[in-house]
Amino acid sequence: KGWAEAITCYRKGQYYIILSGHRRWHAAKKMNEKEVPVYIVQAPENNAEELDRLGSIQGGQVDWTPYEWAKYTYDIWKNSGKASYSQLANKLGISQSLVGSRIRVYKFYPRIEIEDKLSNGMYSLSMLDYILKWIKRVEKHHFELYQSMGEELIRKQMLKKYENRCFNSKIAI
Repeated sequence: KGWAEAITCYRKGQYYIILSGHRRWHAAKKMNEKEVPVYIVQAPENNAEELDRLGSIQGGQVDWTPYEWAKYTYDIWKNSGKASYSQLANKLGISQSLVGSRIRVYKFYPRIEIEDKLSNGMYSLSMLDYILKWIKRVEKHHFELYQSMGEELIRKQMLKKYENRCFNSKIAI
């Protein structure tokens, strides 16, 4: 019937450690599958965190970071043949707007730029999505300015302004 969910794992050296999907992995091996969908999360930073993750992931005690949820949503969307946000929202049990925000933010922002600040609450998914939409409006309505400054500089400056609380959600073009 296909894959409803990817196997979740992280890389450790040359191997991948499965966090969830052990039975799916063994079923795939038994069926001689050559490829399986895999969702890769960040490796734990130390042995204690690794043991905690391995021991509690099946019980749902460890939650993913907002960035990992965005990547997971994006991966499911991409592997589904880019299903509609509405279909994906129904499948994941979340709102269509959250699906859209996760996918847009994951595609637009470099991981290193936002992951930690999303995790510690400095950034919110909705604000990152708002900044992205604002940048796209600048590109559409003020293309010369957008082109002369460059998308990367504009993005970094807007994130810096947000961090320093130098604008509110009513920024204008």
